Amino acid sequence: MASKVIEVVSWPASKALAQDPSSIKPTLELLAERKGLGEIFSGLQIEQPNAYVILVWESLDDSHAFRGDEAAATSFWKALEDFSANGAVGEENAYQVSLPAESALKCLRAPVIEHVRMIPKEGVTVEQTWAAMQRAVDWANKPSGAAVAGAFGIVVGKEDTILSLGGWESVQAHMDAAATDEVREIGGAVMGLSTFEMAHVALKEFQK
Repeated sequence: MASKVIEVVSWPASKALAQDPSSIKPTLELLAERKGLGEIFSGLQIEQPNAYVILVWESLDDSHAFRGDEAAATSFWKALEDFSANGAVGEENAYQVSLPAESALKCLRAPVIEHVRMIPKEGVTVEQTWAAMQRAVDWANKPSGAAVAGAFGIVVGKEDTILSLGGWESVQAHMDAAATDEVREIGGAVMGLSTFEMAHVALKEFQK
């Protein structure tokens, strides 16, 4: 199954960006011709004013090549600072994960994504958490299911951290699914094994 490297950048959004998420477009244009970079998404968290930019790379080498291009990377991070509520934005705000390309893009193109980072609780292995997440993602990818899609993987450089994406038609669709016995049981298994941060994010795909 083909995979892509998904790079997630998030930070507290400035008031101006929160009021007009499209204002970040000129900054995204800095990356439009970047080698190895495919789709670009940006948007805001629904629960609180955090900004997201998600870059879809062909490979980890392409992402690392960008980070190693000091002039290009510095220009991009510096431009993002104009949209930050607390100043600096940089590699410390970003992380990468390899995900199945088809399901990841379905999630990112959904009206709402469920973005989750999780770490196994003390005494729980990554493998145990992985197995529980596999059940959740298998459910999300059922053709006739309530979710649009699901994908998950290990965060690059953080072997104890799992990132998952879920695509939904709306936050309410997620809440309705979560209230069913089946999803309550599947989700309860994941929550029992890990500590996690979850956000719903509405993204728009940047048109190059």
